[in-house]
Parts: sequence; C-alpha cells; structure tokens
Amino acid sequence: MKGSRFLPVAIILSVLLALSAGLGAAQGPAPQGQVSPQAMVGSIFTYQGQLMKDGNPINATCAMTFTLYDDLAAGNLVGSPLNATVDVSGGLFTQALDFGSSIFTGDARWLEIAVLCPGDASPNTLAPRQTLTAAPYALSLQPGATISGTVSGNTLAVINSVPDFPAVGMYGESRSNFYGYGVYGYTPANNGWAVGVAGETDSPNGAGVVGWGLNEGVYGLAQASSGVTYGVYGHAESTAGRAIYGYASATSGATYGVFAEVDSTGGRGVWGHATATTGTTIGVWGWSDSLIGTGVNGRANASTGINRGVFGLSYSTQGSGVVGVGGAESGTNYGVYGSTASPNGYGVYYVGGLGGTGLKTSIVETPGYGWRHLYSMESPDVLFEDVGTAQLVNGAAVVPIEPIFAQTVNLEQPYQVFLTPQGSYCALYVAEKTPTSFTVRAQEGASCDIAFDYRIVAKRLGYEDVRLAPAADPTLIDQAMQDAVTP
Repeated sequence: MKGSRFLPVAIILSVLLALSAGLGAAQGPAPQGQVSPQAMVGSIFTYQGQLMKDGNPINATCAMTFTLYDDLAAGNLVGSPLNATVDVSGGLFTQALDFGSSIFTGDARWLEIAVLCPGDASPNTLAPRQTLTAAPYALSLQPGATISGTVSGNTLAVINSVPDFPAVGMYGESRSNFYGYGVYGYTPANNGWAVGVAGETDSPNGAGVVGWGLNEGVYGLAQASSGVTYGVYGHAESTAGRAIYGYASATSGATYGVFAEVDSTGGRGVWGHATATTGTTIGVWGWSDSLIGTGVNGRANASTGINRGVFGLSYSTQGSGVVGVGGAESGTNYGVYGSTASPNGYGVYYVGGLGGTGLKTSIVETPGYGWRHLYSMESPDVLFEDVGTAQLVNGAAVVPIEPIFAQTVNLEQPYQVFLTPQGSYCALYVAEKTPTSFTVRAQEGASCDIAFDYRIVAKRLGYEDVRLAPAADPTLIDQAMQDAVTP
C-alpha cells in the first residue's frame, strides 16, 4: 500500500510476545480502510500456549510461576518471579507478563516456567528454558523451541498452538472486540500468482498458518469479480492431514468451526472434493458430539425456486448420493429424517425404487390408544388397486373403471376384481372384463337390486414383468454404508 511504513515484527514458532520494554511510540500498518492509532509500547508482553499431559490437553485452573534467568541452564535470577493463576481450557491459555522495563537491556534472557495443576503433588519445572531476544517493537523466543518436562513418567509440554497443530509456521492473534485480524495479508496485484499471506511447515503435526482472534483468527478476501479465486486456500499432502482445520472452542453460543458464505448466483458456500479414485474418501465430513448437535447442517433460505438444504450426488455404480446412519442400538433414532411444513410437500421424496429390509409403516394417532403403527402389504408383483361401490339393477351392473386409475395400470393384461354384496340373498359374479369397465351379474339370473363393494387389482404400467426380482445382500450394503461414515 503506497505511503505505508511496515515495521519489522518477529513472527515466531513457539510464543508470540506482543510488546517490548521501553521502545517508545510505535505505528504499524493497518488493513485497508482502517487508521493505525499511535500508542506507547509498555513492558507487558503476552505468553500464549498449550498445556498437555500424556498427549491430552489439560482443562483446569493451574498455578504458574514465570522466572527470568541470564543463562540457559544455570545463571542468575533476573528480576522477580511472576506468579499467576491461569485458566487452561482445551489445553489453551494466555497470560500477560510484566517483568518491568529495566529487565530487557539488550542482553539475552531465558524464561523458565513451573506449573502446578490440580492433582500434582508439587510444581513441575518445564525444561529447557526459552531464549528471549530483543527485536524491534517485540520480544521473541528462539524459533522452533518447545518447553517440556517429565514428572513421574508423565510428560508435560507447553507449546504455542491450537489442537492438532503443535508446530506453527505463523501465529496471529487479535484482541479487538470490534474489527480485528489475527493475521492480515494484502497483495495489490490483480493478476498472476499473488498471495496475501503464505504459510508453510514441514512438521508432520504442523500448520502453515494459524490465526487466533476474538473476531477473525484468519481472514481471507478475494475481491476479483472473475476467475478462480480463493478467500482462503488450504493444501495438505499428508495421508492424515487437513487442508483447512476450523476449531471453535466456546462451549456455548452459536459458534462455527468453519463458516462459509457466498453471494455468487452460481457459487458454493462450502465445496468439498475428494479426488482420489480409490479408498474411502470424503468430500465434506461433519461431526458433532453434542446431545442436540448436528454433524452437517444445510439450509436454503430462498422462498422460491428449486433450492436444496443438502445436496448429494454419486455417479458410482454402487454409490450413494446421501448416506444416513442412526448408529445408536436403542431408542428412536433416524438414519435419515425428512420433514416439510407445506401441506403439499413431501418429508421424503424419491425417484426410482424404494427398498429396504425393515417395515414400511404409517404412524397414526388414535383418540383412545395413542400413536400406532399401520403396516403396508407386500406383493411379489408390482400392483396398484382401487376400491368402490356400485348398484345392481335387475340383477346386472356395468362398472366403469376410473379413468385416472386406468392410466396407471395395464388393463390389457389380466386383472382381478373382488366383490362383496351388501345383502345375503343375492350371489354375484364378474361376467366380463374390458380395459374400461367390468360387468357384474346376479347368479342364476336373479333380479337383485342390491349394492355391492368391489376391489380391482392390476399390474402397474411399465412394471408388468417384475416379480420377485433378485436383491443385493443387505448385510453387505449395510457394511458398506457403515464404512462410508467412518472417519
């Protein structure tokens, strides 16, 4: 940005120390559209880290003592130790430290940390000490350092990271309560391979870029109105890596691990593409541990048009557009749940066949017996049926077949008619069947004038030759579906 002064700021692996001692006023670059305020830099700096025990993040309030020395191993105490009670959540903690402006005179300093968490018999001094070196407008720890210690066979480690990313190529934090950025990158080039912020790590557990902010930890904006642009682009080549990892640690509120929004008429809020042609791959994977949570939530807000809350598509000869599995072995759970508020809508709508090994039921409320299941009848043929009532006059009746029903079945093939007379003194029979009607007469030429009920059953049009068709082994299908939803 023309006219801006960029002051060097040390970005480090293990700890970001935000301010240095006694360096006077500082002014740094601000994102476009914002003014960089001038402020006096004090002697306070921020230590941010992750506390783990036996590989598991700690959730507790721990007592910590921070001490400065003038040597890595022995040396002399510099200044007074700082004691703090620190809340550790998901292993993450932040602590402001102030050893005073006279401590940092340009000579090297080493930071030692002792930790006492609930259940510990005594404080655990973590080793090695961390090297502090002066840098313009910042204090920095030696890149690549990790603090660790062993107590009774249990290893503790303090590292500056978020879960699953113990090594960090770039770390950013914003404490603005209005409009802040953990990391902000901007490139004015409007063509070519231009990168606002690039991060790279060779660590098997590392992250190229990690942002941690009260507003945006990492903010990506692609303003080009054409072309294939990326607000945030993530790439992972590890067989167990994450191209983009989102983590919202708040235990309440409407938080988002990853939130995506698009204004394009042909855009995608979230697009997942697994390009591997073998193996159990997943384009988008959602997981929730909450008692009322949702693994993947899709919502289409438009009140018109053909939109979809969740859309699944598979071209595999044995694939599934959408797979739903209710994994609990008890209770009333749902593999797939569909609901509609429209009186003309469908909770579940299908094109093609509907198959399964379970029952096909309707759940009906009764005034005296509560909700009950009613079950569908099954047939080896694909049949449709219609029912009605007709009247004999002088012992005969020609019953027309309802025209709409006639267009759903094949009445050129044999069909069945079942009769029930509404009286005991007249026996009936079907004298003739045609594609448009059937004739009913009283036996022995009796002149009966009674009503009768009828039921007509015929084969569905287009499915006349389908009968007891072979089916795939449902146990193999079920296993394949279970495999598909296993991470």
